[in-house]
Amino acid sequence: MKPYAIGIDVGGTKIATGVLDRSLNLVSVHVSKEHAGQLPAQVVDTIERGYRAVLEQARISADEVAGVGLSFAGHTNGRRGVVLTSSNMPEWDQVPLRDIVSKRLNQHVLLDNDTNLAVVAEHRYGAGRGADDVVYVTFSTGVGMGIIVGGKLYQGYTGTAGEIGHTVVETDGRRCSCGKRGCLMAYACGIALRNRAWERIQSGEETELRDLCWDDPQLINGELICEVASRGDPVAQDLIISTGRYLGIALSTIVQVLNPELIVIGGGLTNIGSMLLDPCIESLRQNIHPVLWGAGRIVPGRFQANVSVIGGAAAVFSEIESGEGAAQIQYVAPVPLDWTAAARAALPLTDEDRSALERVEGTVFDVQRYSLDDGPGLRTAVFFKGCPLRCAWCSNPESQQVRPELLLFAASCLACGACVETCAAEGRTLAGDHIEWDRRVCTRCGECVRTCPAQATTWSGRRQPAGEILSEVLRDAAFYEDGGGLTLTGGEPLLQPAFAEALLRLAKAKHLGTAIETTGNAPWEIFESLYPYLDLWLYDLKHMDSHAHHNWTGLGNELILSNLRKLAALGAPICVRMPLIPGVNVSDDNLRRTAEFVAQLGPAVRSLDLLPYHKLARAKYEALGCGGKWWDAELMPDDQVQSAAKLMRSYNLTVRIVGDRSGKETP
Repeated sequence: MKPYAIGIDVGGTKIATGVLDRSLNLVSVHVSKEHAGQLPAQVVDTIERGYRAVLEQARISADEVAGVGLSFAGHTNGRRGVVLTSSNMPEWDQVPLRDIVSKRLNQHVLLDNDTNLAVVAEHRYGAGRGADDVVYVTFSTGVGMGIIVGGKLYQGYTGTAGEIGHTVVETDGRRCSCGKRGCLMAYACGIALRNRAWERIQSGEETELRDLCWDDPQLINGELICEVASRGDPVAQDLIISTGRYLGIALSTIVQVLNPELIVIGGGLTNIGSMLLDPCIESLRQNIHPVLWGAGRIVPGRFQANVSVIGGAAAVFSEIESGEGAAQIQYVAPVPLDWTAAARAALPLTDEDRSALERVEGTVFDVQRYSLDDGPGLRTAVFFKGCPLRCAWCSNPESQQVRPELLLFAASCLACGACVETCAAEGRTLAGDHIEWDRRVCTRCGECVRTCPAQATTWSGRRQPAGEILSEVLRDAAFYEDGGGLTLTGGEPLLQPAFAEALLRLAKAKHLGTAIETTGNAPWEIFESLYPYLDLWLYDLKHMDSHAHHNWTGLGNELILSNLRKLAALGAPICVRMPLIPGVNVSDDNLRRTAEFVAQLGPAVRSLDLLPYHKLARAKYEALGCGGKWWDAELMPDDQVQSAAKLMRSYNLTVRIVGDRSGKETP
């Protein structure tokens, strides 16, 4: 009984070779990038060098090896042992790679597509063990799929089954490397993510990615995009969320065509986490018939690193397993991706904790006392800077950027010229009865704020420690006895999770009621961190159709809906808030879809609050110098607002109309 097998993964940019024992422990691994762009003969030379090197590293002889499993990233016919073609390497056309390598290494060799070998590993020894029908999908540099039907690998008539990456998800869409348009690979893999990010940068969109990639698209990767997205960059978030949406479409195709017992997912893109995976699962839910939801499970793969190397060795052991008895592999049960974590208990607060939390800083642009519309009772609302959404009707445009911004309110300006004299950048001029401000040369030094006698020029946003904010909140503690307290709003408080948690923990230590108003567009892990310290979630829903949501806010709604489902499953007290925006989301169809969705969330939803559109933000847009972005829609007559409320109440929901419309007509 030979104790070892070797897995070799031939990818577009590297060849990884590993020695594994019968428990699929990786004894030794060798990686080479010598073959990139080379012809088949040079690639075979690199394969042999890796094979010799890994034997030497593991200190074993070739006689101890049961065989070699050869994984290839391209179209293969495993039964014949032939590479049919490869889009990543030149002149690979009907190459009998299995027999060539077998003769060169003097070993028994199995050849197949990388995802076919990966599904063998997961089915026999990993997350799919015990299931008869398993699909493995990898989201990495490319997108691939391996299929197990009735316990056996399904390769298709020509051996190329599972090419999910080249199914069309957008008719006449982006050009794919295969030459077609609209393939999944053109939208939802590592290469596509980088290409789409670079196109957004080149088109002039405002994104932090431009400063970090140094005009080199090769510096853009999933890790960088995720990092920038976590700071609220709307372009980066859109790239990740839309990638998840397209991956969900791919999964919906798999579920509806194959109806597998289990879908195992792996690959480097899954490391991005919930910001990608939650939209993926939500998109799957939206694109299949309800009867199919929950019929199978979706779980992460056991073998995330070197999965195709492990798969090659697993295929060798699998081939000889029937004659020697099943290998005894330690098995860790997979965790479903759409699971909901148990509610975490609030941590007690020591004096040391309190001192540390009071020093945590964040950026806010307002603290509004005596608020009546931001939760029960009298509230003090703390407005956080920064928001990933760009809603066309945004009533707080000064909240969108995380950094502090300068505003000039023309109506308050005395045209005294003080700011002109103090502007070292010469960005301001006195033009008769008003000040003209060239923001392109402004250095944001703030001298204009210091010298303005009328406070017409002012900062929106300031850095403050949580302790100072809480002291301001506590001034009104006497008025909170009837159920009032602290509400975090914005902007989007979830973009500053450490600051939000510090404020909430300090508030709970003072026995204050707490609430948060959120767009819901944040990784689920942030929700989990804040959950123990919140008494109420004010959760915004803009539109139920993801494409319309993207058109009007800049982002799809998959992550938002996924997080709301999870919150409701935890039993978190929720008030769903829906702005009523004429021409955007007040159609009967969207109102009904919203009501149906909210009704399905169950008793966690306390009310559905409707917020009619108002025109109070025009002066803010002009003060920011972006008056051209002011979106001036018609106001909804009161009878239409009441009609919308009546329709939604027909779904047995508690519906309230919230908000001050006294500013219907702003001069």
